[in-house]
Amino acid sequence: MPDPYEKEEEICSGYVELHNKNLHFERIKGCELMKKSDSVSDVLVIWYSYNKEGEWFVVGWYNHAIVYRNPSKSPTNEYFIAKAENCVLLPKDVRTEQEWKKPDFLILEQSYIKYANTPELEKYSEEISNRINSYDGENWLNRYPPLKKRKIKILRGKRRK
Repeated sequence: MPDPYEKEEEICSGYVELHNKNLHFERIKGCELMKKSDSVSDVLVIWYSYNKEGEWFVVGWYNHAIVYRNPSKSPTNEYFIAKAENCVLLPKDVRTEQEWKKPDFLILEQSYIKYANTPELEKYSEEISNRINSYDGENWLNRYPPLKKRKIKILRGKRRK
């Protein structure tokens, strides 16, 4: 995958609060041998949030994201980075539709990170990936003021802007 940060581009970056500060992306199917890697590319990151009734829904995603084990290894000090063209923020009325509701077996209250590493989660991962790939509705990332373009150069693991 070409480095999306070699030139000025609109990007989305995301951070989650973790207890141990490291992501274990070797738990991602196909990344089992990456225990010593600082990052992995071409990952689908799905963002969930809950409504005032406590129901969880997909609110958006980063497709083809780069995931960093530790945010200090990232050029933006965040865990997830993707080109804005590969990111979607679902409109409020769409994200509360039943098709975007989190299944009951996916428990997010105990951990904010879930890896599709059980048969049930693998099946759900395939279903939600297909739903995401076929989504052609409005993207609220395009509704709000434009994202700032950032030029990021990486030299010997340190960030430079």
